[in-house]
Amino acid sequence: MEELSSINILRASAYESKLSTIPEGHLTLSHETVGYVNRSALARLLEEDGVDPKDIDNGLTFFDRLMRKAADVALGGYGVDMDWFRMSIALSGTVPIERLGHHAQSGEVEIRLNLTPNKRLRDEVVNTPVFIRKNIASNAPVIQSIMDALSETIDMVIIGEMVEIHGLNIAVMGDKANEIGIFFTSADETQTIHIPANKCKPNRAGLVQFVAPLSLSPGQWSVRLATQTTGRKGVYTQEVREDTYAKPITVKSS
Repeated sequence: MEELSSINILRASAYESKLSTIPEGHLTLSHETVGYVNRSALARLLEEDGVDPKDIDNGLTFFDRLMRKAADVALGGYGVDMDWFRMSIALSGTVPIERLGHHAQSGEVEIRLNLTPNKRLRDEVVNTPVFIRKNIASNAPVIQSIMDALSETIDMVIIGEMVEIHGLNIAVMGDKANEIGIFFTSADETQTIHIPANKCKPNRAGLVQFVAPLSLSPGQWSVRLATQTTGRKGVYTQEVREDTYAKPITVKSS
């Protein structure tokens, strides 16, 4: 992990794109993720800043309680408006008129949690300098996000429901059918599940969708995408190019 003192600029990689929406002579940019910091790593970084470990433990415990209370308030029908973020519940769905005055039945209502940055956090982010890498990146696939398509919950998929992968050069295409596709690997690395290219639709350079297979089980899984795409129909690379999503995703039962 880099020292915090050096994390004062965002990094962007530049890619060639075949999309018609990209002006000629231009490249498309992608944020370069350096890594991920979990709770224990964050505590260590704070300790390196000279914060008392006891204060760190107390602060993280208080943060847990704050978020729990904010969620409770949101579930009570209120919008939570903090300096750094806003939290609220959103509902959508359709019901026949005879359902008025009754509890919603399973499947009638989709519930989403909206957690959005407030002005203070937005200003912190959007004013950060961005450095563009000197060299053009290869046309290897880059996974930018994985989500449950219905709820648009990032880093989570639901067994039997549609999954969306967003990224660059991620169309799953090629002639090595057993080597290309989406590969889920369990946290203990004892199981790998393959979603072949013919199960992906849409299957485009920026978006790949498929149904999370019933062979998945709830828990943490890593996700790898492998392809031979070149951006031209019927023309494939000799080697399989791949990208593994930077962090595990959560698989839940429906």
